[in-house]
Amino acid sequence: MFEDIYFVDDRLLVIEEREVLAAEERLNISLPQGYKRFLKVFGEGTYCGVIDIPSPAEMQRVSKEYRWKRGLKVLGEEEISNSIEIASTVDCDSIIYCPGSERGVYVLPRHDDTIYWIDSNFDDPCVWHSDSGLVREMEPLKYFEPFVDRACLEVIVGKGLYSLDKLISKVKDEFTPESELLHHSYIDIELLFVKEISAIIEFSSDGQHVRFDFHPLYENRIYSLISRLEKEGVIGELKLIAHQ
Repeated sequence: MFEDIYFVDDRLLVIEEREVLAAEERLNISLPQGYKRFLKVFGEGTYCGVIDIPSPAEMQRVSKEYRWKRGLKVLGEEEISNSIEIASTVDCDSIIYCPGSERGVYVLPRHDDTIYWIDSNFDDPCVWHSDSGLVREMEPLKYFEPFVDRACLEVIVGKGLYSLDKLISKVKDEFTPESELLHHSYIDIELLFVKEISAIIEFSSDGQHVRFDFHPLYENRIYSLISRLEKEGVIGELKLIAHQ
C-alpha cells in the first residue's frame, strides 16, 4: 500500500499504539483505522511537501468560526464543532476527522468556502474529493519527510548564474551513484533527493533560489559543495540563509 513512497530520512518518528490510545481517550473518540495505520507506518512528518501530520498528542477539537457556506451539504456547522483536527497543509488548510459522519475525513480550505473530503482509508491524503469530482489529484512523486532534526540552508543567487540545467548537473556530479539520486521536475521547481545525506535540494525554476534541506550531520559537506560551485563559476553572487 505504501511501497511506492520515498522516505527522505529513515529516522522515522513512528507513533506507538499507546500514543494513539491516549489521544482517543483524551478526546473521547475512535480515530479512523486508515489514519492510525498511517501514523504507525510514517509517524510525524510532511507528506509530499504538502500535508503536515502531527503527533496525536497535539490533536485538538476544531475551534474555528464556520465560514464554509458552500460546504453545508457536505458537513454542517455542528458537525465541524464536534470534529478533531488531525493534520494540516503547508497552506494552512485544516484536515479534520468528524466521528459518525458520512465520509469521516474532510478538508477545511483556508481560501475557499466549500468543504472537500479524503478517502477514510487515508491511503493518500493528497487526493481530495468534492461533489463535482477530484479537486486535488495524486502527487506524481510520493515522498515523506519525518519531523526529525533537520538543517536548512537557502542560497539566493544573484547575477552570474550560467544556467539552471548546468547548476543541477554540477550538483549531481558532486555525488556518486551510491548516493541514490532521485530527480523530479515540477512546474515551478526542480527537486533533487539525495538519500546518502537524507537531503532534498530544491531549485526554483528561475534559478535564483536553491534550498538545501538535509541531515545536520552533513552540514560541512553542503557548505563545501556550495563553495565549489561558486569557485567554478556555476553560481555568481550569492547570499546564504541558514534556517533552524
